[in-house]
Amino acid sequence: DVATPGNIMLFGHRTNANGPFRNLHLLVPGDGFVIAGADGHAYIYRVVDKRVTSRQYSAVAAVATGWGPATAQLVACSK
Repeated sequence: DVATPGNIMLFGHRTNANGPFRNLHLLVPGDGFVIAGADGHAYIYRVVDKRVTSRQYSAVAAVATGWGPATAQLVACSK
């Protein structure tokens, strides 16, 4: 299969209401994660970068630039 070009950005809480991304800080480059698609498929991604940016959308979106045609970003507050 050939990946469809695009970037998915998933935003989640880390620190309140038992945030779904509460352990996001534990991921390191080389780790994998799976996103279950509405089409019933499991999409497997590999962590290639980890960084803290400003909250501006352009800064967050720029992180995916240059990593390939199909990327996924897991985004949460850092505190």
